[in-house]
Amino acid sequence: MLRYAALVLLLACKQSAPPPPPVAAGPSCDDVAAKMRTVLADETRDVGSAGAAMLDRMLGAFTDACREDRWPADVRSCIVAAKDRTAADGCRGKLPAELRQKLDERVTRAVAPPTTN
Repeated sequence: MLRYAALVLLLACKQSAPPPPPVAAGPSCDDVAAKMRTVLADETRDVGSAGAAMLDRMLGAFTDACREDRWPADVRSCIVAAKDRTAADGCRGKLPAELRQKLDERVTRAVAPPTTN
């Protein structure tokens, strides 16, 4: 019996870390990206194919940041409810400073021109 208890204890200690908690209810990160595309539509209507590709990269970085950094439901809800870009930009301020910085870095990398060697 003692061996069995030791085995159970050993196996319990070797388990991997628990998965992260689920994202709180609220709009999905895809909903957030769709809203950002809508609020940016007027500004990007006449940007041509290169500008449209840059917008796609920026929104991809935005969606990745939302998913990977597990944005709080109140931030996602704020963005989806935004009537214009100014309001959506205000929602960004609800992110903790660390997540705002990570978002800025992702977007900057996504829209930066490719480097040539």
